[in-house]
Amino acid sequence: MFGKIQVAAAKFKQGVNNLIGKAVDKAGDFASTKLLATSRDPLNGILGRFFGDVFIYLDGRRSASNPGDIPKLILKAFDDARSSAGSEPFVIIGHSLGGVITFDLLSHFRPDIEVDLFVSVGSQVAHFEELKLYKNSDKSIVGPNGRAATPKNIKHWINIYDEVDIFSYTVASVFDRVDVDARYDTQTYTIKAHGAYFDQDRFYSRLRARTDQLP
Repeated sequence: MFGKIQVAAAKFKQGVNNLIGKAVDKAGDFASTKLLATSRDPLNGILGRFFGDVFIYLDGRRSASNPGDIPKLILKAFDDARSSAGSEPFVIIGHSLGGVITFDLLSHFRPDIEVDLFVSVGSQVAHFEELKLYKNSDKSIVGPNGRAATPKNIKHWINIYDEVDIFSYTVASVFDRVDVDARYDTQTYTIKAHGAYFDQDRFYSRLRARTDQLP
């Protein structure tokens, strides 16, 4: 399992190296050296924290009959939110690994939780399915034409990604039922894009517009 995650890490780093390579071609050795120097430490920090969080979650999530501390904590928050929502729609927004964990919890640990809208933002939900890391991943579904089933308890699903954000993925080609798989341009750069979504007013306006278009 962890070997596959390490392969994913290599892909992330290769993607960034490719971007840096293009900068070298366009801007020359001096500018590219400064770009690498200013980008390396923040990027290594982001990658290190991300994969550390992944290892901790996968190692300690356990099972539906005996959930680990992280699933217990988040599922309690889901239950509390549902109780306080009353007749209002129940909406879960998961950013980055939060989207991955939410998907894992709804598909395996608590398929009884009915979610009116699941919003994954800058998330790796599709990538983890392709690596078959979810508890409910169907390993018989492979290849570009095979699509995994979206959990039945997710009524609507909006996925938002930025092409500059190396941690974000599209989902429509991996799952059979997605309402919206939308590109959002944070208008930032590789290191900053992943954390920029919720800092921008226009992100909320765009999300509201997408939500209003749902059936």
